[in-house]
Amino acid sequence: MNYGWSVDVSGNGDEMGAPIREPAKPSTSTNPSKRHRERLNGELETVAQLLPYDSPTLSRLDKLSVLRLAVSFLQVKAHFNVEVDLVIYSSG
Repeated sequence: MNYGWSVDVSGNGDEMGAPIREPAKPSTSTNPSKRHRERLNGELETVAQLLPYDSPTLSRLDKLSVLRLAVSFLQVKAHFNVEVDLVIYSSG
């Protein structure tokens, strides 16, 4: 079918002088929300892998659970680091 559109084979633009947009690459998302969500999910996956749990347990966790466990783990770690520092300074 011919819709009356002309095709510029030179690659410089159409008849009116407007550049022809190249199609989006299939591997990259053009939607900023989707790209943000993918990055966030990737970082949450990284955080989940750092938690002291086995793979089957980690695979059942949702995003909020991963964040809660990570924060709890860091709070406990910080608490015990303070306790160890107090013991070292008071004995020395």
